[in-house]
Amino acid sequence: MSLISQASEQHLLEDIAMEIDTPGEVTEKFQKDLWQLKLLPYYDELTRDADTFFSHIKTGLAHSVLHRDARPGFIYWVHELDRYMQLYNRRFTKQDHLNLVKLLYSALTLENLDFRVVKLTANTITTLLARKNLLSREELQLEWRPLYDLYIEIAYKNLEEDGIFLLPEGLKKTLESAILECNHYFPDSATQEILDELRPFVCPWDDTMARALNNMYLFLPTSLDADTHDACGASLWVDELWHWFTSVECCSSMDEKILSIFYRLVRDCPGYVDWSDKYDAIFSRLIRSFKLEVGSERVLLNSNSHIYGYIGMIVAYTLGGLNDGCQSHLSQLFSSIQNYFHPSNSGSHTGNLLNFVLKLATFVLQRVNRERHHPNKYVNLVPPELCLTNLQLDAFVKSILPCLEYGAFSKLKHELVPSIVRILSFLSPGIIIPFVLDLVYPALETVTEPHRLIQSLHILACICVALVRDDPTKSSGERLPIKFLDFEPDASIRSYKSHAITILNNILPGIDVNDIAKSTLTFQ
Repeated sequence: MSLISQASEQHLLEDIAMEIDTPGEVTEKFQKDLWQLKLLPYYDELTRDADTFFSHIKTGLAHSVLHRDARPGFIYWVHELDRYMQLYNRRFTKQDHLNLVKLLYSALTLENLDFRVVKLTANTITTLLARKNLLSREELQLEWRPLYDLYIEIAYKNLEEDGIFLLPEGLKKTLESAILECNHYFPDSATQEILDELRPFVCPWDDTMARALNNMYLFLPTSLDADTHDACGASLWVDELWHWFTSVECCSSMDEKILSIFYRLVRDCPGYVDWSDKYDAIFSRLIRSFKLEVGSERVLLNSNSHIYGYIGMIVAYTLGGLNDGCQSHLSQLFSSIQNYFHPSNSGSHTGNLLNFVLKLATFVLQRVNRERHHPNKYVNLVPPELCLTNLQLDAFVKSILPCLEYGAFSKLKHELVPSIVRILSFLSPGIIIPFVLDLVYPALETVTEPHRLIQSLHILACICVALVRDDPTKSSGERLPIKFLDFEPDASIRSYKSHAITILNNILPGIDVNDIAKSTLTFQ
């Protein structure tokens, strides 16, 4: 290569690096910096190393693209970009962020690109777009068609079965994760175009229905604002999917996929859809999915679907509001199935019931965390009138409590109840802590039911944090009395943390070399 060509190439690389940089990079705010690094004594040296590292990454990416060096050049620098984000988070400006996404997205959608490069690039794009509040749809637009063609080639062309390619392990899941992050940045016309592409595959008596629903779940944008949804978003497909969910009993995978789409919508745009007229249908399908045994002949209400987990996600985001959302339906549900939690009624339904309660409690906790502590992590905020209040959380926990009284000593899936109680203790400690203490104190006095003490200690170990942090002056929720201590009328007014020392003294006899399980829980 001549000196002139080398010089021209060097100028071109410098121009590309300048395009990736921004004029005010020194003073412009980074997208997401690690505040912990500022506390280190060598922070100034660390920032210089980070700036140099990122400059090398930008230059290396530009060099590899210019030379069409997918392997090893492009792969190496994308790996370095991943390592940079692991060390310094998104310590780059918004313009650098935009340019990196556009560059990697263009590389991802190249034809005939090595699938190992596709997997690596898709994983990096997922990391770059994980925080949607950092880049708005006005600042970044991505075309959906090239990504759709790539996914169809990988997921439905049977390349591996035909012996054409040996796909990298986990390629499909990695690409699906990238699609879920990218669909927020599809243009406004994308929803109608995607529906036009997928509607010919919608046939409930054919396997193509599963393909259509899966692609709708991946590609339909759901994190739009309410006005955009009305104009060119969810208003085009909500009623259609609800029709297929209620009118035709599809296979379990199709029902799960439809409910997954609905869950994405209620999570990404809370309050957009009014579900009040759909509660009866949702809870009827929910009861069937539990596979309960009914009557003296124990007739099984069989259903091939396992949609209770997906319905639990939707129910978690339909609670609250002026009319308490679906709380009345939820209370009626737990009241009607309460006896199925009893240890004497253990069966195949026990695991389904406890798993549903665990998923429901988990997603309610996530919603409360979103509303009260991290509201800016999502594009759309939960409307103030829909946010869960302490009274609504208390009503939610109290509706589950009678079921947990039976489920605490379940013969099957006994490890699920402590997890449920732990989550509920963070939502309403004034209700859950007395409930657990009323289990532990009688169990400590009995000498004929060792299994009762073991399970009670297991539950107690899961609420230790809520117990020692309890402060009635900082809690505005309801506080129940401890039934076992009826001789102390002010037990619910004082802090429950005083019981921690009492319980520690009472469980010391539980250290028994002949009972390893009880000794382990005592130490725990």
